[in-house]
Amino acid sequence: MLEYLDNESNRRGRPNENYARELLELFTMGIGNYTEQDIKEAARAFTGWTYRNYEFYFDTRQHDDGSKTFLGRTGNLDGGDIINIIFEQPATARWVPRKLFEYFGYLRPEDSLVDEMADLFRRRNFEVAPLLRAILSSSARKPNGSREGDAFGAGILDAASALGESGTSSDEKIGAGR
Repeated sequence: MLEYLDNESNRRGRPNENYARELLELFTMGIGNYTEQDIKEAARAFTGWTYRNYEFYFDTRQHDDGSKTFLGRTGNLDGGDIINIIFEQPATARWVPRKLFEYFGYLRPEDSLVDEMADLFRRRNFEVAPLLRAILSSSARKPNGSREGDAFGAGILDAASALGESGTSSDEKIGAGR
């Protein structure tokens, strides 16, 4: 992602907003949960984040070590701080599960279901695997609650089981039939 979004050109004094914008918009919070100024400040925090030989590399010479304000927090923030602040936001806990459910279930899931998934996502320290297990094993994946003919979800769960992943625990269940 650093390469694809040109973050190697994100340098002190010349921040490139691509990485910061896509991280917020497409991967964590969704449009409307941050400002343009937040993007500019996050881009400054990600200065110096690059790669060498296909490995992450932090170039301290290119990092903007000045004070930044991002989502209401001010300080000498770096990229790690930005990511931690993003995951403190309620929007992040709701956005990621909603997007996964819309892919594996149906569009526009009910707010109550999104709240359940967000709660699970937070409880499991934002791990995706427990959330996916809960989504794929839930009868809530279909608007009418039916699991009939659900070979896709069952196939993924069977594959995960074969790889040694444990089943869904009772505290990971979401939706109807909980």
